[in-house]
Amino acid sequence: MEIKKSILTNSSCYKTGRTITPQGIMTHSTATPGGTAKDFISYWNGDIDACTNYIIDDTGIYQLLPETHRSWHAGSPANDMYISYEICEPGTFSYNGQWQSMGNYDPSLPENIRYFRNVYEKAVWLSAYFCKKYGWKPDKEHVLCHYEGFLKGVATEHVDVTHWFPKHGKSMDTFRADVKAAMGNESKPENPKPEDPKPEENVQYYVQAGSFKDEKMANSLSAVLNKKGFQAFVKKVNKLYKIQAGAFRDRENAAKMVQKLKDAGFESFIIKKS
Repeated sequence: MEIKKSILTNSSCYKTGRTITPQGIMTHSTATPGGTAKDFISYWNGDIDACTNYIIDDTGIYQLLPETHRSWHAGSPANDMYISYEICEPGTFSYNGQWQSMGNYDPSLPENIRYFRNVYEKAVWLSAYFCKKYGWKPDKEHVLCHYEGFLKGVATEHVDVTHWFPKHGKSMDTFRADVKAAMGNESKPENPKPEDPKPEENVQYYVQAGSFKDEKMANSLSAVLNKKGFQAFVKKVNKLYKIQAGAFRDRENAAKMVQKLKDAGFESFIIKKS
């Protein structure tokens, strides 16, 4: 496997210049169905109060910050303790406010099985690489998820990834066992490939507030958003019905819309297209 380098030099987190002495690695998942690594690379590369060291989706492992840079991922003191990474979630479901049960996520769908196996393998590899590099044992002190950090009293209250892994027969204990097994086959990653985001002309920033396989569910959420005063509509992309809640030429305005939706209780993210 390889790590694709995409350092977010314009992010508020990067600009702090703060570093840590890592004590372990913390696993997160995005809670944003359908949001890809490249979506987050675009979204976090600005004045946003979140950013992890790495992010994983089915296309690869991306480095967003230097590994010892203090990332903004789980609050204090976790931010001062751990290398962090997010796992992107597939766009085959919606939470519908059911964060602990993962909404209408169906682990039996072939596309969900394939996606989970893909990103899980990458997460195991990345964790094993850092355990071997720093001499960490793959135990709860060094390899943990956001929820376990909360239970330790070092992180904010989030359920990831305990809401997702068990749906595919995995837990953080089996994850750590898989990391331990992978450490025996660990190899140094290939030289990071520079993929730093570059300014583009004629860019549009779209705010997506949901993605569904069921058209009726998409239309239902779109109607709720419009009733709340937002201007949302459903657009079919491939086999998914995606809810668009705004299109902007200025990313800052798109970010304001994301915050406005968040304040109203709706999750959303920005997609950049040229």
